[in-house]
Amino acid sequence: MLYLDTLQKFAPYVERAVSALFDAAFDNQSHKGDLLIILENGFYQEIDVPGRNLSPYCIGPGSQYWDEQTQFEFYDSYRRNVVDRESAFKEHSAEEKEKHIKMSIHLELMVYLKFWESNRFSKMLLMLVKLANGENYDWNFDFNKVYGPNKITGKKERKGRSYILEDLIKDGSMEVCPEFSMLMQDCYADQIRNVVAHSQFSMSQSHIGFSNYEPGKSFHQLRSIPFEKWEEYITMVILFYDSIIGNINRYNNHYISLGEGEPFALPLRINRTDGSFYEELYAYTGVRWAWYSNVQGDFAE
Repeated sequence: MLYLDTLQKFAPYVERAVSALFDAAFDNQSHKGDLLIILENGFYQEIDVPGRNLSPYCIGPGSQYWDEQTQFEFYDSYRRNVVDRESAFKEHSAEEKEKHIKMSIHLELMVYLKFWESNRFSKMLLMLVKLANGENYDWNFDFNKVYGPNKITGKKERKGRSYILEDLIKDGSMEVCPEFSMLMQDCYADQIRNVVAHSQFSMSQSHIGFSNYEPGKSFHQLRSIPFEKWEEYITMVILFYDSIIGNINRYNNHYISLGEGEPFALPLRINRTDGSFYEELYAYTGVRWAWYSNVQGDFAE
């Protein structure tokens, strides 16, 4: 469960760190429309419609967005359950309190796993780090085509979620946005994500034990953590989620304000895999964003 005092303790730190990453992405983007592409979810998808030659460069909800909307309902129902520590269990016995806390931790572990396994948020954070480092938005990004060096042989190999979160996002933001990198260090633990995914944990009266503990293995060094430490992990993740939403809204409002209340269009750069690029106008109609070519009738006088 979420305790008010812990939320208040970590909120300034988490909000500052997440905002710093969005600001670094905005300030260092190599094209003025790249952050808007992140907000609007640009992606590559070949579309086969007989008789029509449609661009595979798409922008808008897509499956990741609708997946995330479904997860939002789950996150939102949990993050509204904030309690005062002093009064939370006043009328409960010690046994009832322990049962309630353990059931809450089970639910929180699911929240934790869902957040770090979310394609929508992992891709968004990775693209923000790329922009913050002055790199282009990657329209062709594919979770199944992420490669990196083997830490022993150095040979290139396909990588998974751990590499994206640890190496590309946490380590990738270290120089350009150290406060965000530190937040990732503080609230993301690859071992915890794995124990939840494989149900490799147990609970005592005061600790969560991890059965995937392996001495000498870098990402499996935790034998257990006290409930108090877990409270910090889940609190920061919930605040992380809130801060992402807050910054999406902040920069959405920024881009919309450029039209000063009128419909307008901005150029977005589309980078091809061969290194070439072109620009397409992306328009705000006063109600929604869309490719200008699809809504230009709304701009007719």
